[in-house]
Amino acid sequence: MIDFSIATADDAEAIHELNYLTFTEEIPQHQPNIERKRIDRFHDQNTYLIGKEDDRLVAMIAIRKHRPFSLEEKGVTLDETLTDPAEIRLLSVRPEYRNSRTFMQLMRFLMVYLERETIDHVYISGTTREAKLYARFGFTPIAATLGSGDAQFVPMLLSRETYERSVIADVLRPLHFLAGPVEVAPTVRQAAQQAPRPHRTASMRQLDQDLRGRMCQLLDLPHVSMAVGSGTLANDIVAQQLTGHGLILNGGEFGQRLIDHAARAGKSFDVHTLPPGHPIDLGLLAHQLRQTAYNWIWLTHCETSTGVLYDLDAVKVLL
Repeated sequence: MIDFSIATADDAEAIHELNYLTFTEEIPQHQPNIERKRIDRFHDQNTYLIGKEDDRLVAMIAIRKHRPFSLEEKGVTLDETLTDPAEIRLLSVRPEYRNSRTFMQLMRFLMVYLERETIDHVYISGTTREAKLYARFGFTPIAATLGSGDAQFVPMLLSRETYERSVIADVLRPLHFLAGPVEVAPTVRQAAQQAPRPHRTASMRQLDQDLRGRMCQLLDLPHVSMAVGSGTLANDIVAQQLTGHGLILNGGEFGQRLIDHAARAGKSFDVHTLPPGHPIDLGLLAHQLRQTAYNWIWLTHCETSTGVLYDLDAVKVLL
């Protein structure tokens, strides 16, 4: 597994070695040396985003915000109206990692970094052999090709706007498994732009029937009802269906919310407190279940406030 991070001073030697491997031995931009290391002339100004597997540097890219940029030194005129642009330099992935997802993962980490640092425009000297790949990310050529032989480069610019319109943006967008903000899929955004259907029309009734039928099949339930609202409304509905004396497992913020729902619904229940961030102690839970006969048990499957996924099957065995 490759771990991506911002490089520290301890990574300098590995960065110099990978820099030499790529930009001296593979792309002949610089003269060879006995040490087989290349210290970038802007090393102290670069922020390196790196990928390491088992403490071995396998991928890197550098961000630099100091002017003049490399392209300006080569005579390329840049847009002076842009606010706080940066340049991307020293993009490198070890050859044995190029037929994997390493490059995509590195670019995802780059995009997250640019968004966090509110960098909306970046320049790059893209190799001509990878120009089509850069274009997929939204990079746009801004000047004629530079260099010669095997070291030819295309001056390119990436803006947040061109990236968001690119074919790769949805693939690179990070997946969030915590509570909110919820990512909206392109198909959902497209559907939301369409005119709403009146809820009393025949087509809407048919859509409702088809959807409930599919949910019954997926959930293996005889009946499904739908209500328009949030997860909070769903919990209120669940609370109203509970009868008798029950038990709520509380391991964090969302367990506490279940207690609130049940209390507002006037339900009779006990609380089994779980240590935040830990799995269910099945032995303690089994002991409590032997002491009291409960009509129902209520818990969140994933307690997102602590990042714990509770073992529902194990709890069901105890019932």
